[in-house]
Amino acid sequence: MKKILEFPFRVSEGMNNSADIAKYFEFDPRQSSYYREATEALGLVELQGNKYHLTDIGRTFIKLSVQERNELFARLMFELPVMHEVLMELLIKPTKQIGKTEIVKIVESNSRLTGSTLSRRTQTLLAWFRWIQNSVGVLNVNNGDISIKA
Repeated sequence: MKKILEFPFRVSEGMNNSADIAKYFEFDPRQSSYYREATEALGLVELQGNKYHLTDIGRTFIKLSVQERNELFARLMFELPVMHEVLMELLIKPTKQIGKTEIVKIVESNSRLTGSTLSRRTQTLLAWFRWIQNSVGVLNVNNGDISIKA
């Protein structure tokens, strides 16, 4: 999550391609596409040609205080279809917990993923929900179960 949050800041500093990002974060250039895709899905960065650019939301994001940035980031995360569906399930039945098995089914119904990729994507989503728990505090995530914080 830290790299996803940091990515728009690096783009704003002129690190606008996979080689620059890979060098900064010290990983393979292919990995930079994962972080770019995440920030792109959240609406913070867009790819134009081979260059990364901040969106309007991305330019707003980098100017916010930490707390405001975390709140915006959580809102953007909940706009993603799978995250939104999990949140809606929790809001409809606030005493309910959603477990890993249910999340796998939600991911599966919203994508063409199968096998180990489906499991990895579910683990990524659980990490995102843990970030929301730790940064915004509206959820509890425990052993793969997610619930609304009482």
